[in-house]
Amino acid sequence: MFRVYALSAAILWRWTRSLHMLALFFFLPWTVGLPVACLGKIIISPQSGTLFGLGAAVEISGTLAGRKAVSVTADITWICSLNSGLFSTVENATADYYVCECGTNPPEVSVQRTEVDVVDSGKWGEVKVMTVDVQIASCADNGVWRPCVVSVVGNYDVEFLICPEITAPDEFTTEELLCHQVQNLANARGGNTEFGFIRAAVVAHEAVHEKHVLPSLQNATNTFRAAIGGLSVEDIGQSSEHAIEELMALPEYSKAVEELRNDWYIQMHLSSNGDHGANFDGPAYAAELPFTQPMLEVLLEYARNQDWFCAESP
Repeated sequence: MFRVYALSAAILWRWTRSLHMLALFFFLPWTVGLPVACLGKIIISPQSGTLFGLGAAVEISGTLAGRKAVSVTADITWICSLNSGLFSTVENATADYYVCECGTNPPEVSVQRTEVDVVDSGKWGEVKVMTVDVQIASCADNGVWRPCVVSVVGNYDVEFLICPEITAPDEFTTEELLCHQVQNLANARGGNTEFGFIRAAVVAHEAVHEKHVLPSLQNATNTFRAAIGGLSVEDIGQSSEHAIEELMALPEYSKAVEELRNDWYIQMHLSSNGDHGANFDGPAYAAELPFTQPMLEVLLEYARNQDWFCAESP
């Protein structure tokens, strides 16, 4: 339990230099104790709030939701929050709280994958950028609220064409069917979807493209942070939550979020350009071979045993 003490107006004026905050001081219930949990709700912006003290030891202990975690241990520590008007002294206490640095800390960037089966797509598979979800905080800064990007989640789909699965020949296998299957497996660019493919090969192919999804979003997020870095709304005493709503309502913010998604799409395609290779011999097609080549050999062996001739090219 913290003990809270009333201090002289002269000392307060020295530390706060704010007539408004000085007035708030005298209206606070100084006779009640403040538990440690209360400090966890205090957010201090380096631009507008101050952490100061006598013999205070401040140590960076990690990050949480884009905010720097600060552990404070001191015999006497002064904590100031310009937003709430709280001034207090604590004795012999250790507390953890978080400092929002208005974008100087990197946000948490992640992606969420959805697998989708499609028909008539014209492709065996495809990785598609869909939407982005952005979470921001707001930080008071010399009379304005500024946005701080806390997290970005990119949502993407991996589409797979619904088509027959090529398996080993059986009594229902015809020469025409088998030869089309041979061509589909031997032709890196695909073939007639009516005669099928091997889904595991498509999964392996698209997995190569998927490796670019998160790095591409991270690059796009850096551009997004710079784009909204200059945005602000006036600090008229509204809450941090209300300031977030006002920031998100700015046309410039909406445009920046839209451009974030578009930039993610562009970054994704630029980074995956080499996956196919100049002659369809890149890593994406190479990833198919452990699945397509053994089955191709099985089909060709069956064709030879049946005295069928199947060209590997259409």
